[in-house]
Amino acid sequence: MVHFVLTPEAIKKWPKILFVISGVILVLAFAILGYMMYAYWISGVFFYYMGWCFLILGLFALITCCLRKTHKVHMHHYTVGMIVILTLGYQSIPCSLVHGFCNGMMIEGGSRWGYDPVWIKLHPEEEPA
Repeated sequence: MVHFVLTPEAIKKWPKILFVISGVILVLAFAILGYMMYAYWISGVFFYYMGWCFLILGLFALITCCLRKTHKVHMHHYTVGMIVILTLGYQSIPCSLVHGFCNGMMIEGGSRWGYDPVWIKLHPEEEPA
């Protein structure tokens, strides 16, 4: 899979099996998110983690808004793996499995594609008017 793009045009051409696979992945991701939120709630650190998540997402959104005329956002799957690893604890087996998967995703993405910047400067002809 050399060039995988998630655009509406590309998704319309997917076979049915890709819809099933993406649905399973989404259900699994939300189940993991629910488990982690429950684990953080029980351990009493839920609000600390939510504060950090909102701070990180807010800074990301602010930087993206400030740079939208000169840069484009380009996130690879290894960036998502890095972000997930930052928010995980190691007190349970499911958490350790998720950490291992995200660590592998980060290493595979970086070694396969290289580590690119998140904000890429647009060429003058690409900049919006």
